[in-house]
Amino acid sequence: MNVLVVSDAEIVSPQTTEAILDGIKKNIHLHRYAVRSTTIEELAGPWENSTFLVIVPSFVSTKSSLPSTLETRLSSFVNSGGKLWTFNSFEKEKPNATFEKVSFKKISLVKNSNGGWIDFSGDGNSISKSTNDQEFTREDVIKTEDGKTLSSLFKNKLSGGLIYLSGEPSGNILSSQYQTEYIRYALSNINVQLSEDNNNNNIPSPTEIYLLSSGHHLSNFSQSNQVKRIQENQFQVEGSPSVIFSHHQKTTDTTSKHVTCYTTDEEFSINFDSSTYFNNLQTGTIGRYLLYSDVVESTQKFFDQNWGFTMSLPNGFLYTSRVQTSGKGRGNNVWISPKGQLCFSLVCHYTIGSFPLPFIQYAMALAVVESVRSRPGYSDIDLRIKWPNDIYLGPNSSPDGSLQKIGGILITSSVQGKSFVLVIGVGVNVANDLPTTSINQAIRLHNQTTGSSLKELSFEEVLSEIMTQYENFFYILSTDGFFKGLSSLFLKRWLHSNQKVSVVGLDGDYEILGIDEDGYLKAKSLQNSQIISLQPDGNSFDMTKNLIQNKI
Repeated sequence: MNVLVVSDAEIVSPQTTEAILDGIKKNIHLHRYAVRSTTIEELAGPWENSTFLVIVPSFVSTKSSLPSTLETRLSSFVNSGGKLWTFNSFEKEKPNATFEKVSFKKISLVKNSNGGWIDFSGDGNSISKSTNDQEFTREDVIKTEDGKTLSSLFKNKLSGGLIYLSGEPSGNILSSQYQTEYIRYALSNINVQLSEDNNNNNIPSPTEIYLLSSGHHLSNFSQSNQVKRIQENQFQVEGSPSVIFSHHQKTTDTTSKHVTCYTTDEEFSINFDSSTYFNNLQTGTIGRYLLYSDVVESTQKFFDQNWGFTMSLPNGFLYTSRVQTSGKGRGNNVWISPKGQLCFSLVCHYTIGSFPLPFIQYAMALAVVESVRSRPGYSDIDLRIKWPNDIYLGPNSSPDGSLQKIGGILITSSVQGKSFVLVIGVGVNVANDLPTTSINQAIRLHNQTTGSSLKELSFEEVLSEIMTQYENFFYILSTDGFFKGLSSLFLKRWLHSNQKVSVVGLDGDYEILGIDEDGYLKAKSLQNSQIISLQPDGNSFDMTKNLIQNKI
């Protein structure tokens, strides 16, 4: 989940932004959250579903407030369970200040033209403000010796959403010895999980990367025409000198530029059960060659930054890791992969014109869902597909009875002759219950409510079954096509049949009909029955608002 710090140059000074980002990153648990700056322009797009906390520093320049549309969305974000931390909330009233209310359901905070939202109830200067409303509870977190409030915490009793109002974090505070105490105290009040210390020791360093395969597959790869031998114990893929395979000779270089290649992992301490993975893998090519590391910045970034290497790899070449510290999501989103989350990137060759490209994304989404639901006894584990690229747990399988995102898909591509070389990146929560929920938590909930005894699934079991399902679905796409072979199952698993939505830039409401022949979302106007198609690349579906809009 993202922690967003508003950093628009017209609103907050760069020095304040950097101080806040530095303080947050040092003290927040970075396996649980991705901390980044954002702008007013970016916040015009969808962000709510992937965000845990929004931090709004003080206003210092020509703009007197956030755009009213953003204030409305922040209010809805809090009322739906989101967290908001706004600074400069107790600045002394200035002669030229003007005030107006900002409504958060039944609580109205007072916004001043000099910046922030101000609550005067703690120091006796009440301004049309009710503190006894049943929708919110209020706590004075910090007060001065003479009783004046310096920070307050408002909690929505129904959704759990929080608003933390605090005084101006001036540069001397954020750069002083009190920074850690100030930041950690504030984050703890907002229910943010903190690191064990403030030295960034919770961020592990990348580890060695191993090439694994089963039986003759590894030998076939090392002896193929695409591979050239450098010296007795080293080889590389033709035309890609950035990546070197070192065979039976462990190196001390732990960067992502070198891969240590072994026929088995038995003599090395890695957290991957290759026997379980390969014994459950039922494919001809997909997932048969596997790069693995305990910790990596990003499997997707590894392939993207070594594109000559990637373009030369065989179809179905896979890279996975236990922990991903800087994953890549759509737009500016950052996907953090803590322990227990399955993240991988798969190299896939696609012949131009064989079928519309968007169907590959749908095939992978369906493979993730069916890797669980196709197992005997697991069909009621309510994994679902949200268009265009997300995996959700339905209300019947999530702890709080709501839709919960547990995964996402990202595809990058490049043309090579008459084919595309695709890198399909996937992240899905298998065993990590935070920051949202996971497949195994859904299995435990199912066992509790039904009296069943389904076993929880391992990282390797889910990964091997995703590869098996994806190869099968790709074959069906290539032979029978989406509508003959996959459409009925896909529509059974997605969240949108007959859903009524609004589309940014278009008038009126629309009813979703399905997927058209090009792989686009198909919808019908409820006003004039006009049929429209929306491509998956560039659009986002906000389920909380039934709203489709451009992805920023």
